[in-house]
Formats: sequence, structure tokens, C-alpha cells
Amino acid sequence: MEGFTRSIPAAFLSVSVLSELHITSNIWSIGCNAFAGMRNITSVHIPANVEVINLHCFEGCENLTFVKIDNPDISIHETAFDHCGKLRSIDFSGTVLDWREKDIILYDVVVTCNDGCVIYDKRGDFI
Repeated sequence: MEGFTRSIPAAFLSVSVLSELHITSNIWSIGCNAFAGMRNITSVHIPANVEVINLHCFEGCENLTFVKIDNPDISIHETAFDHCGKLRSIDFSGTVLDWREKDIILYDVVVTCNDGCVIYDKRGDFI
């Protein structure tokens, strides 16, 4: 990732060798479809400098189970994690209210926030 200085484009489409993804501190935006279809990714760490996760960014990362997000003010497109069927846990640095304002589509996932949890059921509703 060191070669990119501002945004990660869809250059990694269908690459399947990464399992853990750590975004570097010089990235502020993750582009549309940037990591879509990367089946081997199991975890992602998104640092506080990242301000935007665009649409379909992690779509189809079928083995993604855990995401850590360090920026409570991050903008996340509602389809950023589409078709990530094994995603079960997100560690979010903000509050429950911060997370609920994100309007993200998730199914069967627990989001751990600074002041509690947000739980999505199999239909995508908050519990």
C-alpha cells in the first residue's frame, strides 16, 4: 500500500493473496470496489486517517470476519460490505449513536462501540 498517497482505487480487484489488510497512514479514502472479491481477506484495520469507505469497497470478501475502524467520523457507503457473509464483528471507535448514523446494510453482525454494541439480525435490522 505504500505506493498510494491519497486514495486506494479499484486496483486490487480480484487479487486473492492477502488475508490481513492494514491500511497505511497516508490513505484518506478507499475507492469504489478497491478490495471487492478478495476472498482471502479475513480481517481489515482501517486507521483514523481514513475518512471515506466507498461503495462496494469490500463487496464479495466472503471470508472477511472482522473489521476495526478507528475514525468515528468516517463516511461509509451503505454497500461497502455487501456480500461479506462471514462478517460477524466490527470494532468501531465511536459511540452507538455515531454508528447508527452511518446507515450501513449489515446482516448478523455485532458492532462494538465505545459505549455499547449495535447488533444486526439476519434481516439487517437492529436488535
